[in-house]
Amino acid sequence: MASPRALDSIIDGETGLLFAPQTPEALCAAVRRFERMDFAPQACRSNALRFSVQGFKRKFADFVEGIYARHR
Repeated sequence: MASPRALDSIIDGETGLLFAPQTPEALCAAVRRFERMDFAPQACRSNALRFSVQGFKRKFADFVEGIYARHR
């Protein structure tokens, strides 16, 4: 299974590739798959922006405001 960080940040087949099990053979198969694929730069950028400082602040503020609204 992929690491938790990879599962949070990679969209398999769209912004990268996940592979399991974590073996040399599975890695080689993933590299062969990767070589046949095209990744849309805008999809990769959009995905990466989910982890921007601004995005984190917005999501955190939304989370806190949601909790506050439910517990007033």
